[in-house]
Amino acid sequence: MARLRKLSKKKASREALLKNAFKSLVLHKRIITTEARAKEVKRYGEKILTRARLNTLHAKREVDKKLSSKAVIKELFEVVVPALPNKTSGFITFQKVTHRDGDGSDRAALIIPKKIAKAEPEKSTSKPKKDKSTE
Repeated sequence: MARLRKLSKKKASREALLKNAFKSLVLHKRIITTEARAKEVKRYGEKILTRARLNTLHAKREVDKKLSSKAVIKELFEVVVPALPNKTSGFITFQKVTHRDGDGSDRAALIIPKKIAKAEPEKSTSKPKKDKSTE
């Protein structure tokens, strides 16, 4: 099992930080924070989004247990989950941004795409073959 970053916080503070950062991400679709925090929030959020994709009553109750915010749960299940592609992970995008001015720490943006383009199958551009038996 992979170790998690402690982020210089005690357990309760760290859990609150992850929970609130993910709530902000769901509501605003984009947040900017330090790289270490962003990596942990992405990890935390991917697990919740994977569970939410099931879209069952049990999944809603489990997500509600983790987030405990009716507005976020409603946004998550009505807007975010229907737009997610049919894959197992990789729903949250991680992008590095500029350094923070005050202390120079590395920052990153976490993004939940608003609309995910669904890939359509490519149509064949070749011409149909003529039947030589009719000529």
